[in-house]
Amino acid sequence: MKKYILSIIAMAFGMLSANAQTVSVSDVTLNPGETKVVSINMNNTQTNIVSFQMDLTLQDGITINKAGCSLGSRITDASQELTIGKQLNGSYRLTSTSLALTPIAGTSGEIVKLSLTAA
Repeated sequence: MKKYILSIIAMAFGMLSANAQTVSVSDVTLNPGETKVVSINMNNTQTNIVSFQMDLTLQDGITINKAGCSLGSRITDASQELTIGKQLNGSYRLTSTSLALTPIAGTSGEIVKLSLTAA
């Protein structure tokens, strides 16, 4: 039985009025047909971040279940939404903006929860 070791192959991160932030995800093992929720964490030095964009390239055989994904506990604007779109190069683009300009809370911790399934 094949096992998928989740590692995000390429990740770019950008925010309004911020840059050079650190994003991390723990490696997760997925068995075929298995679904897991994975947390993506961000460490930042600036406290005025209100938006983010993240491009993810996943290993072949791993897909994102959009319905099971959500913003992490650091997003405090109740009206803020997570948008996930597939790019022409096969990567996924995750974006979120607080239209009320509510900053992301704190300087470290969970920013996104992704629901992933192995083929």
